[in-house]
Amino acid sequence: MILKRSFGRTASGIETFLYEIKNTAGASVSVTDYGARIVSINVPDRDGKVRDVLLGCDKVSDYEEDDAFLGASVGRVANRTSGSEFTLNGQKYHLNSNSPGGHTLHGGLRGFDKAVWELDTCTEDSLSFTLSSPNMEEGYPGKLDVKCTFTWTDNKELRVSYEAVTDRDTPINLTGHGYFNLAGHDSDISASEQILTINADFITPTDENLIPTGEIRPVAGTAFDFRKAKRIGRDIDSDDIQLRFGKGFDHNWVLKKTEHGEYKLAARLFSPDSGITMEMYTDQPGLQFYAGNALHGQCGKGGVHYRARQGAAFEAQNFPNAANMAHFPTPILRPGEKYCHRTAYKFY
Repeated sequence: MILKRSFGRTASGIETFLYEIKNTAGASVSVTDYGARIVSINVPDRDGKVRDVLLGCDKVSDYEEDDAFLGASVGRVANRTSGSEFTLNGQKYHLNSNSPGGHTLHGGLRGFDKAVWELDTCTEDSLSFTLSSPNMEEGYPGKLDVKCTFTWTDNKELRVSYEAVTDRDTPINLTGHGYFNLAGHDSDISASEQILTINADFITPTDENLIPTGEIRPVAGTAFDFRKAKRIGRDIDSDDIQLRFGKGFDHNWVLKKTEHGEYKLAARLFSPDSGITMEMYTDQPGLQFYAGNALHGQCGKGGVHYRARQGAAFEAQNFPNAANMAHFPTPILRPGEKYCHRTAYKFY
C-alpha cells in the first residue's frame, strides 16, 4: 500500500510529495520526489518495536539546506571527479567545482539530489521517478534520461534500481546516499558501535582530497579489512594516513568479482542494541563506505541534530574518478546502450 502526502514547496515554489510504502507486516519505507531520495525505513527490532533506521528530514526545505546528501539519488556522476574535468573522445569537458581542491562531487553544484523528479509509475509496493538531464548540464555532454525505481517487499527488502539512456557519449555513475543507524536515526548510540562486514579484498586509496590515486591496495593487515565482522569504530581513528585524509572511513572498496551483472552481497551491518541486521546486495563493482565523519548537526527528523558518525553511508557505485582512470571500470554510456544499476537492502 502506498500513501501520498505533501512534503512542502521548494524555495522556487515547486510542490513536492512524500510516498509511504507499507508492506503487509506494517514495516514501511518513505521516499520523496525531491532528489528521488529515501526519507525513512521503519523496521521492527528484536523485541518487535519499530525503529526508523535511516537519517533524514521532515520537510523539503530541510533537504534544500542539507549538504550531506541525506538519502538522495546522486548523479550524473557520483563521488569525485579530479580537477572538475575529464577527456572523452579527444575533447576535454570542464565541470562545475563544488569540492575542496577544485574537484567535482556528486554531480556538481546542482546534482540530481537537488532536482524534483517526476512520478512515473506507482503500484501496491513500488514506484518509479524519472528525470531528464539536458546536454551540458553541470558540464556533462549529452541528454540523459534516468529512471529510479523503489520496491518494498513483504520480506523487508528495499530494492532500488536505476536505468538511463543518452543521446551522446557521457560518463554516468548513479548511487543512493542513505545513512544508516540500525539502533535508530535518533539513537544516542553512534553508528560506529555497529558491526560491519564488507565483501572486498581491496580499496582504491586516495590523496588528501579523497581523489583515488589509481592504486588498487589490499586491505589485509590494515584498518580497512572488514572481511571478518568488526565494530566500525574499532580502527576508525588508527594512525593511518588514509584515515587522516577522510577523518575516518570514506573510501571505495573493490567488491569481490562475480559474473557481469550478477547480484552479490556487498556488506552486512548489525546493531547489538536493536538486534537489526541489514544486508546490502548490488551489481556494481564498488562500494563507497562513508562513516559519516563530517556530519555536523544537520537538522533531522523530529528535531534531532545529526552529529558526526551518527549514521554510516553505503554507496554502491563505479569507482570514483573513473572517467580519468583508464584501468578502472569504464563509466561511459553510449547511445543505444542502457545503464542499469541494482541495489537491495534486506532487513531482519
